[in-house]
Amino acid sequence: MTIISCGLWLSVLLFVVYTVDRLFVKGMKLGVYRFFVGPAALVHDISQVLACLLTGAQVKNVQLANAKGGRVEHEKPKIPGLGNLMIAVAPLLACGAVLIFMPTVFGIPLHIAPPLPTIVDITPDSLANTAHGLIDSCRGAVLYLANAHYSLTFAAFLYIGLIFTIGLTPDKGKLKYAIFFVILATITMHLADGAMNHAAENFAANVLWPALSFAVPISLLFLGLALVLSAIHSAFKSKRKPYPL
Repeated sequence: MTIISCGLWLSVLLFVVYTVDRLFVKGMKLGVYRFFVGPAALVHDISQVLACLLTGAQVKNVQLANAKGGRVEHEKPKIPGLGNLMIAVAPLLACGAVLIFMPTVFGIPLHIAPPLPTIVDITPDSLANTAHGLIDSCRGAVLYLANAHYSLTFAAFLYIGLIFTIGLTPDKGKLKYAIFFVILATITMHLADGAMNHAAENFAANVLWPALSFAVPISLLFLGLALVLSAIHSAFKSKRKPYPL
């Protein structure tokens, strides 16, 4: 069940980071936000450029740094269907790889206790247990951040973990391709696990699950922050708006 749970939580994560990105970029339009996530945005855009080259999609325009975020404009890929899918999921694979290898580079484990709950089925009791487990994981993330021994190394580790979680965000209009890829990969890994001597299940449990147990609670906390800042920003704008006499 770990493979299926990974697929479901990864889908949730994509929706969360997509919402966070839209809140900041469209709602608040903060250039400082794009500066903050700049390294991840750079990897995000470069991965798309490489995917365009691999699929034969001519790159028309590349903007790697501006207040609203980078942009990669391209023609239709020469590989129909699959080309669009590869371009859409390239940031997911590139930024996801950074999250997976980050603990090895920094020597700091991605350990938030308790980890994400395993999704067993969609019965009301199971969904209630999942929601309770998710709340516990978010509470664990708060304690993880509050009780951590902060050093320059840990601060860099946390910063890179946060921005590359946000870097998973699919571009506008490409979320459906990313979700389709996650579903396809989940089904393929689940069906092929027996023939692979349970290598897929081990990969999901030992590699994907720790990364997701870190990324999902952290991204939900960041979503809460984004909602609060967006509400404050909207209230401030409404107060400054002149009213007709």
